[in-house]
Amino acid sequence: MNNKGATSVLIIMMMVVLMVFGLTILTATLSSETLSDKKIDWLEEYYVLEADAAVALSNFDEALQGLKELVVESPKGDMTRSNYYKELINDQYEDFQHVFISVSKDQGDYQKYIDMDITCYIPSDTLSDEAFLTSNNFEINQYLQTQDLFEYKDIEFGVPYAPEQ
Repeated sequence: MNNKGATSVLIIMMMVVLMVFGLTILTATLSSETLSDKKIDWLEEYYVLEADAAVALSNFDEALQGLKELVVESPKGDMTRSNYYKELINDQYEDFQHVFISVSKDQGDYQKYIDMDITCYIPSDTLSDEAFLTSNNFEINQYLQTQDLFEYKDIEFGVPYAPEQ
């Protein structure tokens, strides 16, 4: 028997199998690289938005601290400090129990948001001026990152396969 032809066929089949494995690994590597590039972009966008939210919270905290200083420096008639402070907060933010702060960034075709629901603390009237000024200003009840809804555009769906009966 002559096995010279069988060896050639076996080598060709091995080469085809190795090429298929190589193409599979190449495809997986390229899609993994694409996904990691997208993840880097998403993280950059998130941290930029997170920094803007931190600035918004800092500004809010400074505004509340300014209101506290105003209450301590210039009391309002017979009104208690806590009621005066509550009134000033409500004048600026409508409801001291649920202040809503939203930060957004335009990311091309869509918007990303960080929404914060905040409750302001009202210090007790029994605190000293220093304790009143250094007490916590607020608590974050809810902190959400969202983005606009989007639609896939220009996708053509084929007719699904239905076996004949």
